[in-house]
Amino acid sequence: MKIYFLGESSFILESNNHSRILIDPYNDFYHKELYNLPFDVVTISHHHPNHSYLKNLINKPLVIDTADYHATKDFLIKGIISYHDNVKGARRGKNIIFTYESDGYRLCHLGDLGHELSLEFLDFIGDVDVLMIPTGGNFTIGPTEAHNLCIALKPKVIFPMAYKTDSISYPLEGLDPFISKMKNGEKLLTNYFEITSPLTSLNRVIILNYSV
Repeated sequence: MKIYFLGESSFILESNNHSRILIDPYNDFYHKELYNLPFDVVTISHHHPNHSYLKNLINKPLVIDTADYHATKDFLIKGIISYHDNVKGARRGKNIIFTYESDGYRLCHLGDLGHELSLEFLDFIGDVDVLMIPTGGNFTIGPTEAHNLCIALKPKVIFPMAYKTDSISYPLEGLDPFISKMKNGEKLLTNYFEITSPLTSLNRVIILNYSV
């Protein structure tokens, strides 16, 4: 499986059979050429412009923006309703946490999660190999909440997202506070990570280079 980071909270999951899921497509970022790939599925955690840009796709994939159960040729996708803030959506609305299973791996994308997770949520997410988690705060959970959630979920690999970069003008924290709390962070020169064997790490933080 390959996991591509497009910046903000947008990723592409590509199975060994080349089925592709586009997650939370952003309206103006790097790697626009990757949006020209055909996708089988697009999942949308919430309908804000930086998470739900569907223009210019070259085909008509299945769009999943509800917390349902879906089985495609290569992916099993499940969603659960959470919130974009810590007041049950009163400020910023709902958010969908998605899990994806393919090629023997289980992945979770938290979207713009804005609150700590109860045992009900943790049970739904379950054991995950790969966790895509917001760390920038302000509009989502911040470094401390993200760290605590990683400790609770015990993913093998962590991809931070929704943090401050040169291309993001709105107020977010950078990666350093989260990396400092996790006490590890491996920067890659590529914008993708390929899984070719069972993952044996614990809370390994990988920072993908969205700008290459």
